[in-house]
Amino acid sequence: MRFAAADNYVAIASQTVEQDPSSSPSFVATVYTPAARTSTLAQAARARAADVADMRNYAQGGRAVAVIAARRLDRYTPARASVTSWLGGFVWGPRLSPRQSWNLVETTLTWQQDRWLVASMNTERTPAPVPSVVFVDGDNNQSGAFDAGLVGMTAPFYGAG
Repeated sequence: MRFAAADNYVAIASQTVEQDPSSSPSFVATVYTPAARTSTLAQAARARAADVADMRNYAQGGRAVAVIAARRLDRYTPARASVTSWLGGFVWGPRLSPRQSWNLVETTLTWQQDRWLVASMNTERTPAPVPSVVFVDGDNNQSGAFDAGLVGMTAPFYGAG
């Protein structure tokens, strides 16, 4: 269950912090420890303010999907766990050619209120592994292909909600 909670929390946080800012306070109130909530919301607001291009993309109908490609349980006690996740993010939009990013995210969870809550979630400063070859057929702007091929799909989350 520690993996499921970390997978869900990292993917949802990554996918929604900019794409759906109105859900951020509810998400943070639900899955973060009380001590981490205020700083997490402030960090999310700073990220949105600093990323003008992506915020414009989302306002124009752009989309993002986050996936957990792999993860590792680094430390565990019955009261605390630390998980490192390999996070892939994919963004595209009407005027934005699809792109991807890869990060390593360290999440510390604490067992509170009979469930795992996020005490901290930090993107590591070291570069994450990135797929070195991506094949693209024809026109490099595949936003239409993304929209058509992924119509009706939502990102799966991995157990805990």
